[in-house]
Amino acid sequence: MFLEPVKQGEIGGFPVFDNTLYVLRPGDAMFAPVTMERFIKAWTAELRKQLDTAEAVVASRRRAAGPSPAC
Repeated sequence: MFLEPVKQGEIGGFPVFDNTLYVLRPGDAMFAPVTMERFIKAWTAELRKQLDTAEAVVASRRRAAGPSPAC
């Protein structure tokens, strides 16, 4: 979970958070609350992608290393 950062001010009507200017459409919120269910679904999907990527890297390295000494 992340807490919404404190808005430091505006430049030309655009919000500044943490010394970064964000260009948004008028009336759009930088941060929006979401349900815990939506957060968990999005988070687990991201974790699955990272795990798939990590597994692919390990498999690729194993193939590049050639056959194991036991073979």
